[in-house]
Amino acid sequence: MMTTSSKTRLLALGLFLFLALQGFTEDLSAFAAYLLRSEDYFRAVTVYKELGFFASDPQSLSRARIGEGLAYLLSGKSDLALEPLSAEAQNDPEGTARLLMGLCYLRQRNLSQAESVWGQEALPRQSPEAARQNFRALFLMSLDRTATARDILASIPPGTLWDDAVVQGKLVVEQLETRPRFSPLVAGAASLLIPGLGQITTGHYVDGAQAFATVGLLGAATYGVYLYDSKYSSSYLYTGIGLVITASFHLANIVGAAKTAGYANQAATDRILAPWEKELWSHLVSEVLGPP
Repeated sequence: MMTTSSKTRLLALGLFLFLALQGFTEDLSAFAAYLLRSEDYFRAVTVYKELGFFASDPQSLSRARIGEGLAYLLSGKSDLALEPLSAEAQNDPEGTARLLMGLCYLRQRNLSQAESVWGQEALPRQSPEAARQNFRALFLMSLDRTATARDILASIPPGTLWDDAVVQGKLVVEQLETRPRFSPLVAGAASLLIPGLGQITTGHYVDGAQAFATVGLLGAATYGVYLYDSKYSSSYLYTGIGLVITASFHLANIVGAAKTAGYANQAATDRILAPWEKELWSHLVSEVLGPP
């Protein structure tokens, strides 16, 4: 039978272990946030999983799941992020889990699914609403739908952590609308006249040189076969084969030039969006984790 002193020692030991575990959890949570801000996302996922395992209350478990989802999302693993976030979405009064779920679908370039998640109910705080509007505008800008993105940014009310990001986003819209653009039609027509010229005009010099060399050599070879057929053969079979091969490569050169113009336009868009996108994700981390 346990004596009074034994019970007292056991209770003291239990209290000590509880306090030690609380301190361990707090230190581990701060370490996970540090890893996330240091962009060491995969280690952050591991630490947040440990926090979820050792969570002593629903609030701690919620923070761990949201942190795990955010780490997966920032690492580009949006499909893996959906599992902890969806488990928390119905129990998160701040709306952070649903906000991040929507961003997972945006990362998968699925705006309709993101809108479905965000539209289940209004987010209870103004700042998450500003966050998702900024990211929605970013997504639309990447699709070159700048007019809609501008309207979205103009509709965001001031007074949140996202005010500076909104101002920067409006400047990005102006840059996208005034930047030079390559016409796929013009690039294709240029390569129709001179193989590789369309690629060269869009800055893809190696592709242009390869197209010019390939089509030029095939054309020269076909002309040589024609001279042979005209002297030694009356069927011109080999000339016809050469023409088909040369025409096929020339057609591929024309289509390639048009696609290259599209790639060049998208690359320019990505370069303009990159600083603002980085700023948005930095704001998001501060929104979820709080100040450093």
